[in-house]
Amino acid sequence: MNTPSKNRQRAFTLVEVMVAVGIFALVITAVYAAWTQVLRSTEAGKRAAADAQRERTTLRTIEEALSGAVLFTENAVLYSFAADTPGAFSELSFVARLPETFWGNRFFAGQSTRRVSFAVEPSTDGAANQLVLRQSSLLATAGDAGVHSTVLVGNVDQFYIEFWSAAVSQWITEWDSTNQIPKLMRVQLAMGRTDGAPVPAEGLKVRVVSLAADTVTKEMHAPNPPVMSRTPSKSGSGSKGGENSDGGSKSGFGKGVFGIGAPKQP
Repeated sequence: MNTPSKNRQRAFTLVEVMVAVGIFALVITAVYAAWTQVLRSTEAGKRAAADAQRERTTLRTIEEALSGAVLFTENAVLYSFAADTPGAFSELSFVARLPETFWGNRFFAGQSTRRVSFAVEPSTDGAANQLVLRQSSLLATAGDAGVHSTVLVGNVDQFYIEFWSAAVSQWITEWDSTNQIPKLMRVQLAMGRTDGAPVPAEGLKVRVVSLAADTVTKEMHAPNPPVMSRTPSKSGSGSKGGENSDGGSKSGFGKGVFGIGAPKQP
């Protein structure tokens, strides 16, 4: 009678091997799902940080341009301050004296005073809206090749501009005085969500800008020069080109002959 050997080792059965492989597959699937979720969260965080940075840069650019706004009343057409707000997005166009660090300054060869405009336009593929900054020299036409365009931010969901009215002590949505510069403006910007859901209230970025510049009148830009008047000298003899007491020739341009000031009233 054959008896089983005590030294014979027992092997895994097929069922045990299949169960082990199934457990290993479940563990690998869970690790892969967790890793994929980490990658997605990291990518979403990077996009959110990049969008927030672009929003801050865009608002800072708008504030910097508005802070240098200028308007000369003697040429209100060339220096007009135009705002179009009734549409889906606001549009703004004005003349500003811009610093050297402003966007696109190298394209204008030191022309610090330029017309700038902000408008929301469809992207090249039409998938989203983008906020575009355009700059041109003062005498440039609408189709001039010297107009420089810069896309400040894409996927724009909201872009609104309001103006503070001292007459009614509240924010208004329309600015009809193209020959005047508002004292205070409020800019609102929000970027759309990738899932198409409405932008929450905390996603709306608001910046209140105080415009330090004011309209420049003709008197402020070119004040009247002093008037030259002929005032006789009290110490002179009153003669023109005659001889003085020493027998010399009098030039007529001695001290006190010509005075600077307003002419005397008759």
